[in-house]
Amino acid sequence: MINLLPPELKTGGIFGKAIKAVRSLTLILLSLFLVFGFGVAGFFILSSIELRNLTANGTSLKEQIKVLEVTEQKMVLLKDRIGKIRTAMNSPSVISGFEGVNLILSSLSSDSSVSELAVDSTKIDLSLAFRSPGDLSGFLTNLKNSTFFKSIVLTSFGFNPQTGYLVAVRLMPKS
Repeated sequence: MINLLPPELKTGGIFGKAIKAVRSLTLILLSLFLVFGFGVAGFFILSSIELRNLTANGTSLKEQIKVLEVTEQKMVLLKDRIGKIRTAMNSPSVISGFEGVNLILSSLSSDSSVSELAVDSTKIDLSLAFRSPGDLSGFLTNLKNSTFFKSIVLTSFGFNPQTGYLVAVRLMPKS
């Protein structure tokens, strides 16, 4: 290195050594700062990638939980229905009530539909929709001529222009 300063301005001794030491220390500290800066930047990049992966995994697990909740609800409802069917099948009065309802429902036309059927040991609740007055008349005649029920109560009767006649009856089976 060529020094263009006159020799009388040359730093020497302790002051020159201090300047060299400060230069070396500055270079070392700058390199440590850069290494630390790159390390922190790398840490933030890796942390953001990990956070994104964890968020995606959490979303996936939440969706799986929702699907499993729906499945569990269906299983509970199915188990409840199976229990009610077993109870109904073990009761002789319910079985005879089923026979009577089966005979009445088998005579329905294809335009008629059953919207609700609830059976227990003391009563049968039945809701139907009829498209024509003839279907309704045939149902009521079959119901009146049935010998399976000790009591027949018409609980609801209505008319809807779109669906036709809406009828709900409560049937009390003979013991």
